[in-house]
Amino acid sequence: MDPYNVLGVDKTSSHDEIKKSYRRLAKEHHPDKNGGDDTRFKEIAEAYEKIGDESSRQQWDATSNFQNFSGFDGRVNMSDLFDQVFGNAFNSSRQSTKGSDL
Repeated sequence: MDPYNVLGVDKTSSHDEIKKSYRRLAKEHHPDKNGGDDTRFKEIAEAYEKIGDESSRQQWDATSNFQNFSGFDGRVNMSDLFDQVFGNAFNSSRQSTKGSDL
């Protein structure tokens, strides 16, 4: 989930623009309102929690920029990555498989 898309703002939006969009959407989808959507309301609240204040926004941006840059989606085993790059240099307990001698 991209909190910027959920709140309908750009990554360059100011804190005030994010807050304004959050309040508008939260009011529109509040579960106590006739026709409100509890699931959508929770999604909006979660998005605002991630980028609603400067420190959490910086943390989110740093994490998402790393994931976008590196192509990782959170399912990468870093041990396997290091083994691919450096061979088995950091884990000598693993046995490497070799082909048969000719």
